[in-house]
This record gives sequence, structure tokens and C-alpha cells, in this order.
Amino acid sequence: MGKVFDAVEHVVTFGLEHRVLGQIDAIGVDEIQYAKGHKYLTLVYQIDLGVTRLLWSEKKEPSNPSRGSSPPWAGT
Repeated sequence: MGKVFDAVEHVVTFGLEHRVLGQIDAIGVDEIQYAKGHKYLTLVYQIDLGVTRLLWSEKKEPSNPSRGSSPPWAGT
């Protein structure tokens, strides 16, 4: 694609491969519409005191209704 896209993809891949979750006491879940129609992005955040970070995201579209799927770290 492009240099910026490749750099961002590299950094995100590295971060995911070296991520240590540890104990998570509180989460927040948001679902936002990112385009016209029924195109949504579900975001799961850790919102513990002193730690706020994105844990998982997933696109949901009418052609890909993945309701009920679990994040890979959920163990289900």
C-alpha cells in the first residue's frame, strides 16, 4: 500500500505479538457507526484505574453479522 500504512501495520503487529494483558478488573464497550448504513465498529477497552487501553475491535456489517463472537483473548 504505502509507507505510512506499512509502518502502522508493523507497529500494531509488533504490539499485539508482545502484549501482556495481566489482570483486567474493568472494561468498557462501545459500538460506533463508521459509515452510512449498518456498518459498526465494536471496541472493548480496559478502563482500570491508571490503565486505559484498547483491547479488541471488530467491524460488523450486514454482510458480516458476527454478533455473539468473542474476542480471541476471552477464552470462549
